Amino acid sequence: MTALLRRDGVMLAVFVLLALAPLLLGPGHALGTLSRAEIFGVAALGVALLASGAGLVTFGHAATLGVGAYVAAWLDGRGIDDAAMVLPAAALGAALFALLTGAVALRTSGVQFIMITLAFGQMAFFVAGSLTAFGGDDGATLNGRLSLLGRGVRAGAGLHWLALAVLVAAWLGGSTLLASRSGRVLRAAKENALRVRALGYEPAAHRLIAYAVAGAMGGLAGALLVHDTGFVSPAYLTWQRSGDLLFMAILGGTGTIDGAVLGALGFVLLEEYLSALTEHWRVLFGPLLCWRCCSCAAGCSGCLLCCGVRRGPPRPRVPEPMLRVSGLRKRFGGLLVTDDVSIDVARGTIHGLIGPNGAGKTTLVNQIGGALRPEAGRVNLAGADVTHASMAQRARAGLGRCFQITCLAPGFTALENAALAAQARSGSSFRFFRPAARERALNEAAMAALETVGVAHRAEAKAAALSHGERRQLELAVAIAAEPLLLLLDEPLAGAGPEESERLIGLLGRLRDSYTILLVEHDVRAVFALADRITVLVQGRVLATDTPDAIRANASVRAAYLGEDTC
Repeated sequence: MTALLRRDGVMLAVFVLLALAPLLLGPGHALGTLSRAEIFGVAALGVALLASGAGLVTFGHAATLGVGAYVAAWLDGRGIDDAAMVLPAAALGAALFALLTGAVALRTSGVQFIMITLAFGQMAFFVAGSLTAFGGDDGATLNGRLSLLGRGVRAGAGLHWLALAVLVAAWLGGSTLLASRSGRVLRAAKENALRVRALGYEPAAHRLIAYAVAGAMGGLAGALLVHDTGFVSPAYLTWQRSGDLLFMAILGGTGTIDGAVLGALGFVLLEEYLSALTEHWRVLFGPLLCWRCCSCAAGCSGCLLCCGVRRGPPRPRVPEPMLRVSGLRKRFGGLLVTDDVSIDVARGTIHGLIGPNGAGKTTLVNQIGGALRPEAGRVNLAGADVTHASMAQRARAGLGRCFQITCLAPGFTALENAALAAQARSGSSFRFFRPAARERALNEAAMAALETVGVAHRAEAKAAALSHGERRQLELAVAIAAEPLLLLLDEPLAGAGPEESERLIGLLGRLRDSYTILLVEHDVRAVFALADRITVLVQGRVLATDTPDAIRANASVRAAYLGEDTC
């Protein structure tokens, strides 16, 4: 209870004040304005859910508001005005709209995503204008007002209580989703989608679920708004309305969904105040938005505060080789980068891969890891052909990877990064009602991985705040927390100083007893000290594969790469 108050104390205080509003303000225009702010707060929560949880900025969210409004108007025309039926129907209709359009829009990202959501919003706007049954562009007046369990919802206090209840429910639902396993995947994909895929997750499914939930919130707001005004028209779906909702989320702070509630309250109250001063009140909102974007990134909420993937059964231990690469070939234009490369990595060994710059090591690693598809050849992992598998599918098959440039979720703590990896092999991540941070088994597995690599004392530190060496250690912890069969390490010593290198070499030596490792590294002394067998790659072809002593003595290797004075 204490933790809840500390974390959500501001929002609880806001909701208590809103609950007391009818007593403080009494019936009248002020209470009606507050009810409208609460309704827009529900819609803005959907925008904030996408922005804060998935890093998606939508410019067509008003379409879901309009879908909910027209569903409510359609039910009104059939004499159905019970909120217990109208609100779920509006939410379902808007969620289905979001699901269909999101399946297309989420194939894009960045500016393309913004523009395609705008396009879908405009399409919905023109469709609404063509609905003659609802007055076309002119709109239509509703026949009745909302009721609840047979009792009419009065325009003043009654609508206020209903809007507040829906607002609180939407806030709780959004907060629960972001705190759940699915929300953890969603937030991690926002931070680093490559790392999430490398752990075996498919972020697209989680994003689509969040998009549909955000659509449902818009539908709820639309149903409430149409019964508040008693009128439905295409004006609900304009791009300007989408801009207003986005403004509310930005004003409150896109780092958290709490800001959507505060931003909606601030927007509507400012609109009411400024519109009484001048008919050109919207001109004043431009500088306000500029100020907000250039100031505290946490928005209103920050200012106030300052004041899966299903896994199969356990993977059986398989005979060697753990990894078999056969005849891999990859060409970029006229340049043949890997040419008939074949490598066997025996189970329980460290296999080194060395070669000069431009030898094709990174291209080979990306073909093994699933980032690139080979033009020819096969990749077998633990006896299974994964040549045509995606990066996420290879991770689920048992491939753990550390990248040449450290690949973590910088806004997550060290413990959260490792817990995300542990979650990948611990049941489905499509769980929405229990905070993932409270799952003891995941936290214990994550802490064990941190202890293995020696950064348990930094468990609560953000990944972005760690030193380079600590981030390298953390990335190893993330890889082993997913319990891989094979660790694919791409230059883990890159950028490390002498002390950090010695610490990492010692760590890799300790991991030998538990993991099969393919080690790609420029530090040949480290490779010779650690590896059981070494493959030398030169100009895209395997020059030699043998024991470290044999490689050291190989005249062709010394001439092509090592030199006479090396080792």
